[in-house]
Amino acid sequence: MSGTLMQTVVDTPELAAQFAQVISKATYICQYRSSPNHKAVIVEFVKKSKYLGYPITCAVGDGANDVTMI
Repeated sequence: MSGTLMQTVVDTPELAAQFAQVISKATYICQYRSSPNHKAVIVEFVKKSKYLGYPITCAVGDGANDVTMI
């Protein structure tokens, strides 16, 4: 999913609810080959999601460019 599409999904309540329903079935989310800002959007969405019950998140990065996500 592109960064632009991801931002649209999390900013649109109906799409955010559907996306949360899909990812609620996952044990974990692994995101790679994305910009740090796109990773941050996912982490923030999951962390602050009323649809997911505000779960605890763990974000792991491999460099200084991942600071935004972490």
